[in-house]
Parts: sequence; structure tokens; C-alpha cells
Amino acid sequence: MDSNMTFDEFETDEIELNSELFSDLKPVSGVTWINDEDNDETELGFHRVNSDQIIYQTKKKRFKMIGKYVMGDMLGEGSYAKVKEMLDTETLCRRAVKILKKRKLRRIPNGEENVKREIQLLKRLKHKNVIQLVDVMYNDEKQKMYIVMEFCVGGLQDMLESTPHKKFP
Repeated sequence: MDSNMTFDEFETDEIELNSELFSDLKPVSGVTWINDEDNDETELGFHRVNSDQIIYQTKKKRFKMIGKYVMGDMLGEGSYAKVKEMLDTETLCRRAVKILKKRKLRRIPNGEENVKREIQLLKRLKHKNVIQLVDVMYNDEKQKMYIVMEFCVGGLQDMLESTPHKKFP
């Protein structure tokens, strides 16, 4: 063989294989060769993209702290408040927080008074079947009030659906 010969110039019958070296190998069945030009990208489980089409993003969800609490996901939303899950960093207890914007409360007739009344009632009510008020915080800068309460897993709808006749006894 000439050392200046390129790969394309090799003829398959010129290449000699040592039969002892490959005698233990068995032919492989079930191998499918894919030619990139012949296949549509939708047929493959993957496809090639240019490096300029790749967008790298680091999705680090930032946590938000309100006092000693870490904010979590939204649980619900009402006419003048949002309710989110919280974690008490001191006790590691799950809590629910009702977030009220003072601007929205002013639009609702007696909105601010209703909230004050709700807080006063929650402070006085102590019963095993009533969600307890844990904390009340106010942020002057953002004009938001945070009413922190016990977290209840499940809700009234879940309880109703779990009963045989879809109603309480």
C-alpha cells in the first residue's frame, strides 16, 4: 500500500483482515442505518439543530420572603385577595396567606372595614373546626396586607366528594 493514498482510493478487496482476530465476532442483526438526507426530521426521535438555535436559560425560581415566611404557590384568588401557600422558617409549618391590596379594598364598598372585622373575628375564634389566625403583617411601601392562617390540606369540595351521597350527614 502507498502511504500517500487517500481513504477514497482504497478498494475493499485490497484490505486484508486477520481472520483469527475477528473469528469470535458474530454478525449483528437488527441494526438500522439512518441516512440524514433521506429522512424527514419528524420521523426521528431527535433531530439536529445549529448551535445558534440553542437558547440556554437558567431557570432558578427565586424565593420571596415576607417576614419569617417563604412564599409558595398560589392556592386561590378571590374578588379582593389572593391566597398563597407559605412556609414558616422557624417552625417549618405550612401556612396560607391572604394577600390584600389596599387599592383593591378601596374600590369595594366597606372593603377595609370588612377586612378589619374579619381579622377581629379570627383573633377571637378558637375552635378545632375553624382555621386559626397566625399572624397579620402590613407592608406600607407596597400597600399590601398579609393575613397568615393555618394551612388546611384539602377543602370543602374535596370533603363533599369523598362522602357517599355528596353531602354531609
